[in-house]
Amino acid sequence: MNKREKVAKAFIIPTIAWLLLFTIFPLLYSLRMSFFSIRFGRTQQFVGFQNYLNVFQDNNFWNSIFFTLKFVGISVGIQFIVGLFLAVLVSKLDKFNKWIRTLWVLPLFSTPIATSYLALTIFNEDIGPVNSLLSELFGFKVSWISGFFGANASVILLDVWQWMPFMFLGFYSAIQSFPRSLYEASRVDGATGWQTFRYITFPLLKPVVITLLFLRVTHAFQVFDFSYGLTGGGPGSATETTSLYIYRNAFKHFNLGYASALSYVFFIIILFAAMFFLRSLRKSWVGGSQ
Repeated sequence: MNKREKVAKAFIIPTIAWLLLFTIFPLLYSLRMSFFSIRFGRTQQFVGFQNYLNVFQDNNFWNSIFFTLKFVGISVGIQFIVGLFLAVLVSKLDKFNKWIRTLWVLPLFSTPIATSYLALTIFNEDIGPVNSLLSELFGFKVSWISGFFGANASVILLDVWQWMPFMFLGFYSAIQSFPRSLYEASRVDGATGWQTFRYITFPLLKPVVITLLFLRVTHAFQVFDFSYGLTGGGPGSATETTSLYIYRNAFKHFNLGYASALSYVFFIIILFAAMFFLRSLRKSWVGGSQ
């Protein structure tokens, strides 16, 4: 073994050890736990697939899945549309381009749980600035925390505020890499702005669209901070995400075996969503290379 191989192994071994210790082992141990009834202060009892059978009969779990799907669809959809629109708009600006980009990416650097607690003040139903403005302009207030519609809207708006810049940056970077000659030719041919976007910009963006959606959808499925910090999953369980429901089963009800089973069922759902987007990504690349 030469010196270069020794150096390579010296860098690889700690990485493999970290992966085994903090990823593979917890996954396998939680899989084992999912076949047991495990509660603090009680003896572990093997129950086989009973935890998984209980998952499929758990209405609260499927309600959290429904809200999570709704949250992902609406939030990521808004981020996609607004992020793409702003990326196209800013790419056409000559002045203040850098300043606008800097301001729009600032939310990405905020901590979600801290943002949630700050939003509690902003969306306060009595003294919050949002309701104060609505009351002055339109004469009504919205129950942002205690109302069903308001709680749903506030959690989604918070996620859009933080993660829309991610979409914006991805689209903007891609648009900047496109050949300028294509746009110059379209102007010579008399194409309108919409025609240029439809026939040049968007087709070229397709692989980027699938990649960004894949990253955001898989990440948004795991949302916990905003629901926990802003609404606590309420009112009732109206904004309870699946991650929050699993957390409550594990650390509030101390039902670790059942929480592990919930996690694996949820993991399979996310895995199928990821496979769908990866397949779409592969098709887009194959189509673009022909």
